[in-house]
Amino acid sequence: MKFYLLSSPIGHLDDVSLNFLQTVSGLNYLAVEDSRVSSKLLQLLQAKFPKYRLWPKELISVAKEKERRKSAQILDLLSQGTSVGYLSDAGTPAIADPGAYLVDQVRRSHYQIEAIPGPSALTLALSLCGFEADLTLFLGFFPKKPARTIALLKNLSVNNLAKSVNLVFFDSPLRIRKTTQLLFTHFPQAGLFLGRELTKKFEELLWFQKNSFNPEVLKTKGEYTAVFNLRMV
Repeated sequence: MKFYLLSSPIGHLDDVSLNFLQTVSGLNYLAVEDSRVSSKLLQLLQAKFPKYRLWPKELISVAKEKERRKSAQILDLLSQGTSVGYLSDAGTPAIADPGAYLVDQVRRSHYQIEAIPGPSALTLALSLCGFEADLTLFLGFFPKKPARTIALLKNLSVNNLAKSVNLVFFDSPLRIRKTTQLLFTHFPQAGLFLGRELTKKFEELLWFQKNSFNPEVLKTKGEYTAVFNLRMV
């Protein structure tokens, strides 16, 4: 038996991997971040790829606040010889999403773990931005209290710990204007890449320097993935 980490499309259904389709077809139980989101995704994939057995499935809701409590149910299934997959709402599990605690518990219980690779907004943004850097920092979602993050970046600069840094983070459309203005205030020589609604129908790719940055052009709909490129020398 195995515990599978299943990376799913972040927008475009055709980005699903053959490995994902084959693996999910062989599973009866799926732990999911949100059963409503996952059931919709699986039904869409079933309609698009009818040769695979993607739906219906027995879904076990394991939202972030339920992860510790539901881990016992996952371990019980594994102990019975039943393989289980874990599916977050979109993208790669445990990357700014739940999943890390489950992986740790499965590992400690000595069951096999296999990751089914796939889309990730993090890697897409780093590929698209065109910013060279000798250090990359991933924040997940940009912190609501960013003082420590700003202090960390300034410390890297003062101590010459890196010549250039790519700071990657996710942000909501309601906060992105404030976040980017704050970063440019502290680091006016930086470059900024923003990917909005990556791989989706209304995907938008934007590049800025401080002198060309107008926060009003940023739409207040759709999730943002940002790469803030800091030159430390």
